Order: sequence, then C-alpha cells, then structure tokens
Amino acid sequence: MGTDFSYDDMSLMSRDTAKDTHTILREETLNNAVCYVIQSIPKDSGFQYSKIIMWIDKRSNVTYKCEMYDKRGALSKQMEMGAFKDIQGRLTPTQITIKTVSAGTSTTIFVDIMKYDDPIPESVFTTAYLESGRAR
Repeated sequence: MGTDFSYDDMSLMSRDTAKDTHTILREETLNNAVCYVIQSIPKDSGFQYSKIIMWIDKRSNVTYKCEMYDKRGALSKQMEMGAFKDIQGRLTPTQITIKTVSAGTSTTIFVDIMKYDDPIPESVFTTAYLESGRAR
C-alpha cells in the first residue's frame, strides 16, 4: 500500500462541472459497457491537474476510470472503480484503486459499509471528536 490516496483525488468525482471545459473524445468499451470518454480541462490554471479524462458508462452514468494529468501534460494518476453494488438505489463502487504512475505505487480502498442520507450528529464536527473519535 502506497501513499497515493488523497481526498482531493476522490473529490474529482463530485467537482462542479462549471469549473471545467468538457469534450467528448470518443466512445469506448470498458468493463463490458459502452462508455463516453470525456476530457475535462480546468478553467482555472491553478488547478492541480492540467486535464482529467473519465470513462463514464453511457447507460448507468457511473464512472469506471479516471486519468489525471500533471501541469506538463504527463499522466500522473489513474483511478479505477469496480465491484459496484446497488446501495440504497445508488450504484456504488465498493473498490477504488488509485495509482501514482511515476512512482509505480497504488492504494486500493475497499468499502464494506456505505450509508447514504443518514444524519450526522453535530457532535462529530468538534475538536473533541477529532481528538478522541467519540462524541461527548
């Protein structure tokens, strides 16, 4: 297990679409599904990646793969989602692998429990909770 994972990489999946210019490059089969291959170029030149390419299933709209390119245009990271399960009516990846290309390392995340729309107690958003892991 490497140190590839960052929450910034995961947040790409929910990035505001207005922040980028999007182009459909082609259609391609991945994971036995016909996918749109979409290139997104950030409008803000200060963004950490120069472009992002995603493989999105035409039928279900799930993202199977994402490539992130550094400022020089070289492939920096790859993220692949798999082992999809229907959780509360949402097709959810339960295995996510992020690879850092230059280092030849990767991190795989296995999701055992996922719950959507559950309320989070206010006590979780406190310094005491972050220090102890327990709500008071």
